[in-house]
Amino acid sequence: LDSEGKVVEEWTSGTEAHRIEGLKSGTYTLREQVAPEGYTVTTDIKFTVNKDGTIETGAGTTTDRFGNPVILMADAKTKVSVSKTDIADGEELEGAHIQIIEKDEEGNETVVEAWTSEKEAHVIEGLKTGVEYILRETVAPEGYMIATDTTFIIDEKGKVTSTGSVTEDGILLVEDAKTRVSVSVVDIDDREELESAHIQVIAKDEEGNETVVEEWDSITTEPHVIEGLKTGIEYTLRETAAPEGYTVATDTTFTIDEKGNVTFSGSVTEDGVLLVEDAKTSISVSKTDIADGEELEGATIRIIEKDEEGNEKVVEEWVSTKEAHRIKGLKAAARDSGAGRLCCRYGYDVHDR
Repeated sequence: LDSEGKVVEEWTSGTEAHRIEGLKSGTYTLREQVAPEGYTVTTDIKFTVNKDGTIETGAGTTTDRFGNPVILMADAKTKVSVSKTDIADGEELEGAHIQIIEKDEEGNETVVEAWTSEKEAHVIEGLKTGVEYILRETVAPEGYMIATDTTFIIDEKGKVTSTGSVTEDGILLVEDAKTRVSVSVVDIDDREELESAHIQVIAKDEEGNETVVEEWDSITTEPHVIEGLKTGIEYTLRETAAPEGYTVATDTTFTIDEKGNVTFSGSVTEDGVLLVEDAKTSISVSKTDIADGEELEGATIRIIEKDEEGNEKVVEEWVSTKEAHRIKGLKAAARDSGAGRLCCRYGYDVHDR
């Protein structure tokens, strides 16, 4: 372009320097409109043709085999940096498998770059400008969920626009969240939260050996949250000690898929909280004729709890009817006491007067 912006020469670059003859003395601008594939458009170059035919320019120059001056228009390859990070603290994560995918007009996908994340950002050079690329994680680090696909475009100047997060330095982020599971211990009848249950999350290896990966005592204020469990592993949710007056729940199992979805063999709330459902202890007592087994009405029955010092406390009292009397919520003992005339393993006596 001349000093007035008029195009005086135009060409597509080849494998040799382009020769321009007959330029008048004056100032000109070299402008690249379209860069080669995988390169960014370079900055305009100003040059001056002197009356004696010499050239002055602030750009790089060389000479051809005849000693004529050659102005160099140096193009840089496109450059994109990608970091794999923890979405919570921004720390770099190793071990994720990442792909950059190009999709054609028919929707066919081609992987143009793939790598396993390390502690530093991965740099990709030579991607096309004006093409929408997909940034996809196919394998997440252990204990993390696979991130959602994002897209990015590189413009002719090398600027990157992304649907995902980008640092101030222009690094594209693939942000992973740790797997997350919430567990509550509740009464099986009214779904009220129960405290003091001891819960374990257990992983089993191929040989059947069990390892406790998390354990806690339940509280009534909020569910217990476990982060960082592996995906694709079947875990056992086990209650080892129930709240007072409740029986220990049956083991349940759960798995977490790569997207963080939890599949559970037990009950789940609308919010996705896994439930350990405890039922109150329950026993039935009948007053019968020893000879024929017929139910007898009118007997006053007591259930008495005896402590270690032998002190007695009435915990239930009723008058017998034609049906068995059911008692819920009696304490369960850790071992057989061997005492009492009925339900001796709970440490209770039943008295008929």
